[in-house]
Amino acid sequence: MKGRFDNYIELKYFLEELLGLEVDLIMKGALKEELKDIILSEVYMSKRDVKTILKDILYEASRIDEFTRDINYENFIGDKIRFMQS
Repeated sequence: MKGRFDNYIELKYFLEELLGLEVDLIMKGALKEELKDIILSEVYMSKRDVKTILKDILYEASRIDEFTRDINYENFIGDKIRFMQS
């Protein structure tokens, strides 16, 4: 059975792969007081429920996969209709 740390790492790697950038995940309450204002000024924190956000991300990722499954990059860029819809 997976523990919380395993879930944390899986989520971190999943988001990094999906977004193509480094992701830092931290509980707001775990921030050191002297760094809290600096860090929070650089963070986008949604007012939406985290589970809802992740479900939306997974749904949109599946739509992107479906939309681009049978086409390579060159053909995608060359397909003006498909490219303009993206």
